[in-house]
Amino acid sequence: MRLTRDSLSLWLASVIAVLGYLAASKPPTEWSYAEWIQAMTFVMVWISGKLAASPLRGEFDGRK
Repeated sequence: MRLTRDSLSLWLASVIAVLGYLAASKPPTEWSYAEWIQAMTFVMVWISGKLAASPLRGEFDGRK
């Protein structure tokens, strides 16, 4: 994986999103079942967002 300015800004925004989520919630040691489900949903959305910005070529990339 090559680190470019754009990928660095995406990683930085992703880390800020995680820190913001943790800052807005109670400490994980005090989470209820529903809060754990909410956190896991956040993680899955975060992973989905990172995969959407994949550096791999798509089926139609580079075609004219």
